[in-house]
This record gives sequence, structure tokens and C-alpha cells, in this order.
Amino acid sequence: MHARTDALLTPAALADVEAFRLGILHVHPAERVVEGPLGRVTIEPRAMQVLVQLGRSPDRVVTREQLFRSCWGQGWAGDDSLNGCIADVRRALKGAAGEDVWIETVPRTGYKILA
Repeated sequence: MHARTDALLTPAALADVEAFRLGILHVHPAERVVEGPLGRVTIEPRAMQVLVQLGRSPDRVVTREQLFRSCWGQGWAGDDSLNGCIADVRRALKGAAGEDVWIETVPRTGYKILA
């Protein structure tokens, strides 16, 4: 699922994103669901946008700027908005996959999803 991580992905556009695998997880953007061996977790649209963008480049760093551009576009978003979404995604990953899929923080740069 490699694609541009800086193209704007709106909450409505999640309906057009095909389900994909992320390690042991199944991610269903249209339903905003992450499924794994530990269960099924529903997340908010913005958190799913962030997860989709990270999932498009597994094992690669996605910069904070790329996430702001692709998930918030020209709208204002502060660090707290992105930090909150990352926390939501981390909770969902842990709830569905335990420690088998996680997000690594790359200080002062961005995030990398590892599966």
C-alpha cells in the first residue's frame, strides 16, 4: 500500500480507501476499524487518517509536516492535535495487536509504524 503521504486525505475520502493489512492487523478505513488477534477497535476519523498515512509507508518515517498536510490540509492544527491522534492510534493498535504493531517516534522528525 505505498502511496503519497502528503496528498490530502479527508475524513469523507476514507470511504474510498481499500482495507489493508498491517502486519497481523486488518485495517478497514471506510468503517474506521482496526482488527487483530486481540479484538476489533473503532477509532475516530482523524486518527484513521493518520493511521492510513502511516500505513502507506510502513517501516519508513513519515514527517510531522507530511501528516499535517495530508490529514489537516490548509486548516490549522497544532502539535496537540497530532499528538492526540498518534495516542489514539497507539491505543487502537495495542487493543487489536498488543505489542506486535506499534508506532515509533523519531524525535523532532515524525513517526514510523512497525509491524
